[in-house]
Amino acid sequence: MKKLIAVLVFGVLSYGALAQDSTKHRDDTPWDYIMMKKGQLLEVQHGRQTPVKRNITLVNGTTIHTNGKIDDSNGKTKGLKEGQYIQMDGKIDYLKNMGKTN
Repeated sequence: MKKLIAVLVFGVLSYGALAQDSTKHRDDTPWDYIMMKKGQLLEVQHGRQTPVKRNITLVNGTTIHTNGKIDDSNGKTKGLKEGQYIQMDGKIDYLKNMGKTN
């Protein structure tokens, strides 16, 4: 009986861990994003920052150029400003707002 309960508890806890969104931290901070910081475009993957040296195309068709210009999937051109970041789904916000929920 104790083994059965232990297996059930383990199963429930394992399911909870697997059900977490792997693209964001617990506090809603994204794992992967691209930011403009001190005039440099940086790609952040799981906390590791690397300079962007090639154009990046997101899953929604948005292209981010090495100079921070953004061509969205609708054909509009924007620019990533100092202190802004773009998530891998194309949402843009300011770094100071990262992790905050509305």
